[in-house]
Amino acid sequence: MPINLLILLLGLTFWTVLTPPHMSNTEAVFQARPVISATIGEKTYELEIADDLAKRGRGLSWRKSLAKNRGMLFLFEKPDQYVFVMDGMLFPLDFIWLKQGVVVALKEDVQPSKPDHSSTNIVTNTHFDQTIELNAGEIKTTHIKIGDRVSYF
Repeated sequence: MPINLLILLLGLTFWTVLTPPHMSNTEAVFQARPVISATIGEKTYELEIADDLAKRGRGLSWRKSLAKNRGMLFLFEKPDQYVFVMDGMLFPLDFIWLKQGVVVALKEDVQPSKPDHSSTNIVTNTHFDQTIELNAGEIKTTHIKIGDRVSYF
């Protein structure tokens, strides 16, 4: 098992154990996160930043929904092939993988893991240093494509 997968899975397990789905105020966790604005194509999103193991492991797990034009930006120290899982997710997502601010891979409409099934690994065959998760359907409606540049402000 690659070390990156092991680290991501350990972080997710840590947050899954400590934050059960019946937690009364999950939204408070997200309100405390720093947010950055990002433009992809002609659309601007507010992205919560996940820049360490704990934040990346937690991701958007246990949140009931994601507001329109919101998402999460995962930042990694170096380009590599990191693995994502949908454990604890309650809604589908679009994944945008970037390297140095340029879209290098896309995956649309990734469904949450079912409680009675094993987790599905979400991977890409290219190295990346950032990942953006948006509500499912955003890649299609915004016409995001490989080679697009993401601007942060």
